Amino acid sequence: MYRKIKTDNYQNISQMYHVSELLGKIVDSFGYSNDEISSFFHPIEKFVLDEKVFQPLKETLYRIKQDKKKVFIFGDYDCDGICATTIAVMMLKKLSIDYGFYIPDRIKEGYGLNSDRLQQSYQKGYQVLFTVDNGVSQNQQLRWAKEHQMTVIVCDHHKISQKLDCDCFLHPDLLDSPYHNLSAAATLYLLCKYLGVDDDKIKILAMLSILSDVMSLKGINIKIVKEGLALLNQKKYLNLLFLDKFELPLNEDDVSFKIVPKINSIGRLADYGNANRVVDFLLEENEKNIVSYCNQINYVNSLRISMSQKQYQLVLKQVDTADNFNFVFINDLHEGLLGLIANKLLSYSGKTSFVLTKSDNVVKCSARSNDDSLMAILLQYKDNFIHFGGHDKACGFTINEECIEPLKQFLDNKLTDCINEIIYPYIELQENDLTLKNCQEVFSYRPFGQDRKLPLVKLSFSNIKDYRKLKTDNQLKWTLDSSIEIISFDNKGYDYYLDKDYLTVIGQLKENRFRNKISYQIICNTIF
Repeated sequence: MYRKIKTDNYQNISQMYHVSELLGKIVDSFGYSNDEISSFFHPIEKFVLDEKVFQPLKETLYRIKQDKKKVFIFGDYDCDGICATTIAVMMLKKLSIDYGFYIPDRIKEGYGLNSDRLQQSYQKGYQVLFTVDNGVSQNQQLRWAKEHQMTVIVCDHHKISQKLDCDCFLHPDLLDSPYHNLSAAATLYLLCKYLGVDDDKIKILAMLSILSDVMSLKGINIKIVKEGLALLNQKKYLNLLFLDKFELPLNEDDVSFKIVPKINSIGRLADYGNANRVVDFLLEENEKNIVSYCNQINYVNSLRISMSQKQYQLVLKQVDTADNFNFVFINDLHEGLLGLIANKLLSYSGKTSFVLTKSDNVVKCSARSNDDSLMAILLQYKDNFIHFGGHDKACGFTINEECIEPLKQFLDNKLTDCINEIIYPYIELQENDLTLKNCQEVFSYRPFGQDRKLPLVKLSFSNIKDYRKLKTDNQLKWTLDSSIEIISFDNKGYDYYLDKDYLTVIGQLKENRFRNKISYQIICNTIF
């Protein structure tokens, strides 16, 4: 369903900040407060790090160094967790602190700090536990570590649901509001900066983690992403650039859709790869070894693509379209792909989606929603979960099979008011809004992303300079007098529009870079 976004304040924005009405309309569509609008045009220029949070961490780390204690880093298998683990290793290396690291097997061990690995680390002589991108929901394990005289440091960004038994705690919620939307790796990057051991690669990993965890692009995240992208385009981290045949410069979409999925694929398909080796890959400096790692990562990623497509089709056949939400339980799904499948199901139907499969005599589930209330609703049922965690719109849990039907009944009662359709918000433009200069101005404010998404645009146009078909009769391109291109891949065919000199479209405004040439396009969703 298309929904027009009111942009009644765009003229005030364009006049106050001396920008085009096109950019004024786009910023007005974000629904920002006055302070957020101001920060869009005047982003944070320097880091201000809270002494109350970072100084105790610094003192603890230097005490660990002085006492020559060994640190056990326990990470997570998604891109943010892998980046955070890598940053932790880089940081401890620079501080000359002895360390070891471990990322759990998604299938055999699941998410978060597990007791077996913790006890093994203790038996091997590790005296410090350092959790990254996990820890806030593992208080039992943290308490065990404290009872065994281990120093415990937790760096996480997931929702805090209890008081933690640890010596040092680093979390975005403890920082000022511009820092509240940090990923775990980006939070750890700030600690490196406070310690004076940050570098280009650490900043690039922070950028990668923010985009991979789809964190809100507000506050300090804008600075980290912009600077990280600039460094990546200066070829400061060849390991990542070797993952594909990239044409520089890369933007946030290239990172999100061409790099992140490859890093994530290893953690998802733990029976084909090992997330610990991705940390080794990110630390590797020998070019020959980097290429070898890239080949392995790309192979597993190709498996991830083919397997998720096949299993998504299986799930789609089980969906009951009459239900208020999607709830599909199939025994033989690959548990590492549940989140991808749930997200595709959400995108397809607009409905909150739960995808479940059986593994080792328990049932594992990934849930996705367009509604911010998903996490809060599931927290009401948390006493029935074996494991549970996630964010407002993306959660995962483990549950006993006999609890599935009661869970379904609980959700039947709780999800009645959830957002249950795909809404495509758009803004209305005038033809004179779309000039090359105005488009250049808009895209100079990249990155765009979560809470900073370019809306669809609705445009009626008549100033057509050229009209042609591309590779097929249904791939059409109109070039306007302004040199803006309208591209359509789903239409009534070339001949149908041949004599039409006035058209209305809804589509996505894009900046297209090809062989160092930049053009601006609207990729059509609909032609009226």
